[in-house]
Amino acid sequence: KEAVMKALGTGARGVAWREIEVLPNHRGKPLVYLHGRARERAERIGLDDLDISMSHSRAFAVAFVVGRSRDLEPDRGAWRDKFAGILRERGLLDA
Repeated sequence: KEAVMKALGTGARGVAWREIEVLPNHRGKPLVYLHGRARERAERIGLDDLDISMSHSRAFAVAFVVGRSRDLEPDRGAWRDKFAGILRERGLLDA
């Protein structure tokens, strides 16, 4: 869930743990389900889908989340502008 929060750009602030579910599908692949503020945040930044990969050993656990957007335009200029806007919103790019 922490990896999902980071993909949303919120960290542990602004989204409750219970607003994120990670459940296996019929083949055991983990799927991410968002509710409440987590879902609103994903919609606001244009994320349509989140893929998650998880692994663990006795001492460690790791999760990796990739967010995808289907509405990014194929035009490189428009895509670059939208992506820059998302990065600015997350505080990862100066204005």
